[in-house]
Amino acid sequence: MNTASTHAPAAAPTHAPAPAQPAAPRRVATVHRKTKETEVKVTVDIDGTGKCVAETPVGFLNHMLDQISSHGLFDLTVEATGDTWIDDHHTVEDIALALGTAFSQVHAQPVHAITLHSLAPSPQMQRQPTHSRPGLQCSARTGQQAQDSARARSAVKLI
Repeated sequence: MNTASTHAPAAAPTHAPAPAQPAAPRRVATVHRKTKETEVKVTVDIDGTGKCVAETPVGFLNHMLDQISSHGLFDLTVEATGDTWIDDHHTVEDIALALGTAFSQVHAQPVHAITLHSLAPSPQMQRQPTHSRPGLQCSARTGQQAQDSARARSAVKLI
């Protein structure tokens, strides 16, 4: 007896593909700042991957910008020139102002997921006047998470 089927296999049911969801707009801001002492252009993409291109005349600042970008998982491009033959101060200050403005512009856009990162003051920074202490903190946390984080920060004692 032949048990082979003479019927063709049933065709798999066809489903229409789901409509493509529009991609969320990228949260990007570019700030250009020009003064008598400096010219700075900063671009921040907080939906990036941590890529940094820092082209400033201050080598250590380039390194620190790269670290903040890579650990913060946002893309950062900084191009700056300045009167570093006098001092690095104006260049560093104007980069910080442009960076802060770019973050403000990005945060004016809808926030989905921003991870908390901060620069904690060192003992050397404690001796500086308050207005010259650097700090960066970005967070999309609200409610209980923010309260728990505040309690944890208050429990940390700095030397």
